[in-house]
This record gives sequence, structure tokens and C-alpha cells, in this order.
Amino acid sequence: MGYRLVQGALLISRLSISLEKVKSGLFKGVLARFYEWKGAPPDDVNHLTSVAESVFVNLNHIWLNKPHEKVKSEKYIVEFSGFLEVVEEGLYRLHVVANGGVKLWIDESLTISSWNPNRLQKLASLPLPLRKGFHRLRLLYCNAQRLGEIRVSWEKQEGMLEEIPREALYFSLGEHVFITNIPDYYVTVLTPIESPVPVEVKKCMGINNMCTIELKYNEQPFKCLVSIYDDKNQLVYRTQHPLLMWGGDVYELRFSLG
Repeated sequence: MGYRLVQGALLISRLSISLEKVKSGLFKGVLARFYEWKGAPPDDVNHLTSVAESVFVNLNHIWLNKPHEKVKSEKYIVEFSGFLEVVEEGLYRLHVVANGGVKLWIDESLTISSWNPNRLQKLASLPLPLRKGFHRLRLLYCNAQRLGEIRVSWEKQEGMLEEIPREALYFSLGEHVFITNIPDYYVTVLTPIESPVPVEVKKCMGINNMCTIELKYNEQPFKCLVSIYDDKNQLVYRTQHPLLMWGGDVYELRFSLG
């Protein structure tokens, strides 16, 4: 039985197979998780359990009392996580005003770190070379007082200091990608390309017409080529162009007679 690619779909005799995204896991805004602490403030939230979660449209907040109805009014940490979309490549300097401690990561780089929860601070990063596209953003804000304030802005090279626009902030729904309508024992292979960090090839076997692929936050967005093999290890589908995958994405494998 011969195979041939036609307009991105692989034909087996007259059977055409395509992979279509039916639900996106990428949304506007940033995800915020709230934690409480006692005694000395912890350096991170890795060993804490969040007490509340919310979504914010920006990174500029003043809380005169509780930052969330389920969180006490002092001695709390807010973890903001998401993705920053850079439209124009260049050098950027990030600025933070905070009534409390701050740690700010862009991708794997800790760009700002001043972990004093009892001080009003104005901080700035060194100039950061940011390529066009999406960058992971993680911001920790540690508050010890009733008044909470955190404001993040950026300064483009030879530009003005401005609030990071809402249109540049995104978050994803979790750490898994789903492929539906895939026959049992078919194997999906995601081959990463152009990744700024080392990532492995990902494989998943279809069970109950579903394939679930783990995609950790620090691997997103995951740019890859997709190959699908049948239960006899024969290639039945391969993308001709890379896909950009996010946690929470849902794809459907579709079959039709060509």
C-alpha cells in the first residue's frame, strides 16, 4: 500500500487523514496562585500548597486588604505565571514597583530578585535581549503587610516606560495536550524543533481513542512536527509544517475519503 502527501494530509489509497485543533488551551491573562506563610517568608512556593487561584488580565495591582476572599490580608505570596508575547525583537528592561519582596523570571533567567516583604521597592532588570514570540513569565510577590502593591512595566530600547499591555499576556490550561479520535495502539510522536531549551521527543499510544501527552510549563510553547504510526508501526500521518502546542490544547484525528 503506497503513501503520498497531498496538501498536508497523508493519503492511504483513498483515505485522507488530517489533524485538526478543536480547542485551544491558550487564553488571555495570567494565572495567579495564592499562598500563605508563617514565621520567616520562604524563598519560593515549591513546598507550599496554594489556598486560592485566579486569573488576572494584567500585572498591576493594589490590594488595600485581602488580595482574594480566601487569603488573609498579610503574610501571603502571589505566584503569577504565564507567557509574555514579544511582537518586536530587541532589548527590553523590566521594571517593578512593589510593597514587598519580588522575584521575576523570564524563561529560565531570574531577572529581578529582591526578597524583602517589608519594604516599598522600585526595581529594574538589566537589558534583556528578547526574540519575537512567546516567553515564559513567572513572578513571585511576597507581602507581609496589609497594603499590597505590585506593578510591572517594561521599557523598550530607546523607548518609553509603559505598562505591559494586556494583549501581551497569556496563560495555558494545564500541562497536557490531548489527541482524540485516534485508534487504539496508534502511536503519536512529537519531535521538537527550534526549542530554546533541551526537550525530548514525546510519544504517546492511543488508548480508548485518546492520546494524552504531558507538556510541562517550562516546555511550552512546544514547537514540533507530529508523526502518527498505526498498530503495525507504519507511518500514516505527518505534518508538513510545525505546530505550536500549549497545555490544554485538544486535537482531533480526522479520517475522510479523498
